[in-house]
Amino acid sequence: TSPPAFDIYSEWASSYLAENDYPYGVTFQMLGYTSCGTTRDYMHSEEVYGWTPEIAGDGFWPPESTIFDLVAENVRPFLFQTYIAGAYLDVQEHEIIGDVIPGEDFELAVTIKNIGVGAAANAVSVIVTTNSPDVISPTAGGFGTIEARDIKDNNASPFVFSVLPEIESGSFIITVTTVHDGVFNEQLEIPVVLGEREVLFFDDAENSASNWTATGNGNILWGINTDDSYSGTQSFGDSEDGNGANNTETFFELNPSFDLTATAAPRLSYVYKHSLPSPDIVQLQVSTDNGASWNALREYTDNEAWTNESINLEAFKDFTEVKFRFRLSNNFNIPGDGFYFDDFTVADYLSDLLTVEDEALQTITLSPNPFTNQLEVHISNSLSDLTLRLYDQLGRELHINAKRLGNVIRVQNLEGLQSGIYFLSIMEETTHSVVVKRIIKK
Repeated sequence: TSPPAFDIYSEWASSYLAENDYPYGVTFQMLGYTSCGTTRDYMHSEEVYGWTPEIAGDGFWPPESTIFDLVAENVRPFLFQTYIAGAYLDVQEHEIIGDVIPGEDFELAVTIKNIGVGAAANAVSVIVTTNSPDVISPTAGGFGTIEARDIKDNNASPFVFSVLPEIESGSFIITVTTVHDGVFNEQLEIPVVLGEREVLFFDDAENSASNWTATGNGNILWGINTDDSYSGTQSFGDSEDGNGANNTETFFELNPSFDLTATAAPRLSYVYKHSLPSPDIVQLQVSTDNGASWNALREYTDNEAWTNESINLEAFKDFTEVKFRFRLSNNFNIPGDGFYFDDFTVADYLSDLLTVEDEALQTITLSPNPFTNQLEVHISNSLSDLTLRLYDQLGRELHINAKRLGNVIRVQNLEGLQSGIYFLSIMEETTHSVVVKRIIKK
């Protein structure tokens, strides 16, 4: 049977196994048979939380020379279990309040959870920092005491950040670090984009999955998941209350499509976690023809704790029927806990704060597109110092040979690329302004 409180097991395991990528879950679902052990069975009957790690290494009986490495990769999991036996903090939810505009302030509300079971967390504080010298961060905020398995937020008095007028980057990262009794606990990175934000679509899974359609060849399909969530009490996932099924392919498609032709700087964001034993994968896929064909934007495998994803959609501004879906392929012999996501958002960032370089970037044209062996980037005289980077649909950077001749940058030696969609990032080095162009290899 499933263990008591599978939701708590999933919450903890996804955090402490993100480093060593061990799959986790229910024995009979992962291995296809039940197993027993005196100690584990007794703990199970007493509703005591416990795990049995199977450490294989190079074969079922690994050689002695690998013992220290195998022990090292299990230090974090064992220490984590001592932490949660008492009090231990994690970031449960966040909200950016107001637009992030140069020369103005914005606020950040965060929810902190004591994920431990044995003690209250005392003298709780939260430290927020950014990676931008042009964003002034507040001092640490006090949260008082948080009881075991309880949450507390600062919605009544959010953190206030000040964005300096001279900020050059269009985005930055806020790092939220939790502390109790002077000891640092978990932290989370939050990507922040400048501009007046207009939300085109938002779904936090708190009501239903009516915005989505689940399909596939297995008996376990995507839907609402109450095992774990980033915000609220529910998320979306591929396998509620346990692991997925082996040798299956399932899809979770967002029903509405988006006309991005009138947008300025569209982005897609969500928060996700996963346990997908390689070669099992989940892909975020995009369609520009209302679902007739699909291409991967992101690909996930192995383990990851809750992480914020932010994807630039400017390459799709020429399309009127843009759709998104998640695809899960379970083709290994050990299915994992699967993929969770929350707070799925499509938004446009409006701003008239473009520099001369920003405006010049918007005038860049490419030819030919689609291309065969080379591509020409046509630029204006005002753009002097540019860096070009080419990415495939999975976000992997590819080597290119770019040479500038006057107002043309010639990108050569592209004959080795496979046919398909790629993304050319063009950054102005002085201001770090970026434009992304969608290109097609014949």
